[in-house]
Amino acid sequence: MGKHTGEGVVMTYRRGLQIGCAVVLVGAAAAGCSSNPSATKTTKTTKTTTTTTKKHPTTTTSAPTTTVAPSTTTSSPTTTAAGVPPCTSGQLSVSVGQSQGAAGSLIVPLVFQNTGRTTCSLQGYPGVSIVGANGAQLGAAAARTGQATPLVSLPAGQSTTAIFRQANPGMLNCTPVSATGFRVYPPNQTAALFAADSSLTTCPGNAQESPQISPVGTAP
Repeated sequence: MGKHTGEGVVMTYRRGLQIGCAVVLVGAAAAGCSSNPSATKTTKTTKTTTTTTKKHPTTTTSAPTTTVAPSTTTSSPTTTAAGVPPCTSGQLSVSVGQSQGAAGSLIVPLVFQNTGRTTCSLQGYPGVSIVGANGAQLGAAAARTGQATPLVSLPAGQSTTAIFRQANPGMLNCTPVSATGFRVYPPNQTAALFAADSSLTTCPGNAQESPQISPVGTAP
């Protein structure tokens, strides 16, 4: 009897332990389930802020085309008109036009004629001086008047003028000397021409004469 009783007590104790363990395990499992972060479904609402960058259309501005107006700068004496070559001394003759006096001055047109067969051009000042019988220069060469220099297209047989002006020797306190005419260098030429004028007189060395010459293509 004692043996069976002891065994019964032992079995009862073991069952008690098993039940207790089972309760503990169930509780632990339950606790584990309740404390597991993954078991709790947490819904996070992520607010996504979409930044919309407003793209402005790229405007390509074309650089304006600037048209430069032609310059009105006076052409140099060597410039020709529309491909017309300059007149050479060999294509020209020079003569004296009708002289006139005004306010104590002597005004003499020097006439340039194109004696060639083709059109040529003249532009600028001729070189002019009064000469005597032996071709010697009498007095100072004519000074330029400072006027604009037109470009003159001169067809064959046509003429243009430049104006020689000086104080009338008869009005000066001097003894006039007879001259034979003018030595004339056409514009931009180095060969001189001669314009005869038997009525021409001058006071060589007299500063009051102040001889002057205008560009070709000008009037008195």
